Amino acid sequence: MQQLESLLRVSDVCSRVGVSRATVYKFVAAGRIKPPVKIGLRASRFPESEISEFIAERIREGRKAA
Repeated sequence: MQQLESLLRVSDVCSRVGVSRATVYKFVAAGRIKPPVKIGLRASRFPESEISEFIAERIREGRKAA
């Protein structure tokens, strides 16, 4: 059986990454975070796996620099 992917609201992404809503969308515009998935006319969500990968990349980059 295939496991379903969790979808995160932008507020959830802000909490996990530790940045503001505006910064999340700046990261999207800069290509650092993949754009959210449209799930309705006025609703978008970020796949949890993509946000987890973004966080993991930031950790790897931070450890390389140190």
